[in-house]
Amino acid sequence: IDSYAKEISGILFSELPYKPTLILSRDYCEVNDKNEIIKPINKLIRDYGKKLNLKAEDILFIDDTPSTFSKNLNNAILIPPYQPENNDNETLE
Repeated sequence: IDSYAKEISGILFSELPYKPTLILSRDYCEVNDKNEIIKPINKLIRDYGKKLNLKAEDILFIDDTPSTFSKNLNNAILIPPYQPENNDNETLE
């Protein structure tokens, strides 16, 4: 897991009584026939469903690229693009 995914998750869930069971980053994604990166919900359920009792309604995608979750819009939050050189708090808002 890249440090950005861990950092964002820590910020998003810092004040909640529960934390994500699983955090996956770009390494777990696939590339479709349009050369777009996608986050495959079916792959998550296949790989982790039994082990974590994971169902589609338990999955939340957080990304700055809409095509990554285009097949799973009900499971997604679109965030502003990551720009490490920016010193503003847009991602936190």
